[in-house]
Amino acid sequence: MFHKIINKIPGIFCLILSCFLFASCGGYDEQDVTIISYLKINDLLENKYFENAEEVITNNIGQALQLSDNWFESLMFANTVEKEIDNISLADIEAEISQSLWEYIAACYPATTIPSKAQNTETGTYYSISELKAMYPDYKEVELKDFIPMVLISRVEKEDVFDGLFGDGDGNGNLKTLYVLQAYKQQHKNAVTDDETSCADDR
Repeated sequence: MFHKIINKIPGIFCLILSCFLFASCGGYDEQDVTIISYLKINDLLENKYFENAEEVITNNIGQALQLSDNWFESLMFANTVEKEIDNISLADIEAEISQSLWEYIAACYPATTIPSKAQNTETGTYYSISELKAMYPDYKEVELKDFIPMVLISRVEKEDVFDGLFGDGDGNGNLKTLYVLQAYKQQHKNAVTDDETSCADDR
C-alpha cells in the first residue's frame, strides 16, 4: 500500500506543478501559453531590429555591391531589392512573419506543438500576429515559466539579410529580413504620417 502511494507521488507532483504553472499564467491552458510565448518572441524580434533597420538594409546592399565582381549583376540585385521593398506591404510582411515564426518555433523547440487555437479553421491559415494580440490583450503582463526565447532569436540573428529575399509564401521566409523590412516600412510610414501632420499644422 505504501509503495503504491510512493509510486503515485511523481504523477501527483507533475499535476500540481502543471496546475501551478498555468495558474501563474492567469488560468491559461498550455495552448494559450504557447501562443503568448510566440507573441513575446515576436515583440523581442521587432524591438531588436526596429532602431537600425535602414542602416542594416543600406549596409547589406553596399556589402553585396562591394563583394561582386560583376557590376551589372550588382546593379540588378540592388534594383531587385529596391523594387521588392517598394512592392511589399506591411500586411504582406506580417502575414509572412505570422506563418514563418510558427515554423521557426517548431524547428527550435521540437517538443512544442503549434496550437490549434492559433489556426483559423474557417480559412485554414494561422491567425495573424495582430489578430492574436487582440485575442490576448494582456499577453505582455503574463509571466511565463521556463521561457527561453534566445534559442530562436540566436538562430534569426545568424541569418543573412536578403538571403532568398522575402520568402516563398509558404512560411519559408528569412525572419531577419522580414523583421528588418517591417521596421523599415513602419518607420517610413510613420515619417510620412508625421510630415502630413506637420504640414496640416502649418496651414
